[in-house]
Amino acid sequence: MKLLEHALACLDQGWAVFPLVPGTKRPLTKHGFKDASKSREAVKKWWSENPSANVGLATGEISGTAVVDVDIKNGARGRESLSSLHGMPPTLTVATPSGGWHLYFLCPPGGIRSKNGLLPGIDLKADGGYVVAAGSVIDGKAYEYIDAEAHMPVLPDIVIEVFGRSNGSHVP
Repeated sequence: MKLLEHALACLDQGWAVFPLVPGTKRPLTKHGFKDASKSREAVKKWWSENPSANVGLATGEISGTAVVDVDIKNGARGRESLSSLHGMPPTLTVATPSGGWHLYFLCPPGGIRSKNGLLPGIDLKADGGYVVAAGSVIDGKAYEYIDAEAHMPVLPDIVIEVFGRSNGSHVP
């Protein structure tokens, strides 16, 4: 599947997307996730100009998503931290090239801000943030759905409680 097709598939989910520099996580547009669009015309134009651009997905209320980003690279303890969040339901999950996961949830009513470093190896990507979407490739490795048909529940209360207690930095 071409990257344009991945971007359009995100639109079909109701998600707002924007292009990333090919092979990276860096925004290709001037304002990054703030430029994200749900317009098929805008998306087709971006990828006709940059067919190798990775797909950025703006998280938060604009896309109705909150993503728990679990990192394990360089000794990050995301797997251990994730297991400490009791009651995490199964959800749409994307495997990242570094061996971690993006757990997709519906954004809670009223939204929630992105916060990094809440728990070792775990960030929350929501309002004011973005993730690299499935189909994108970094260092020759793709972001891939583990189960593209999985149900997306609302972000669990345990995550909201942990992230709400944090003074985590707002870094997209």
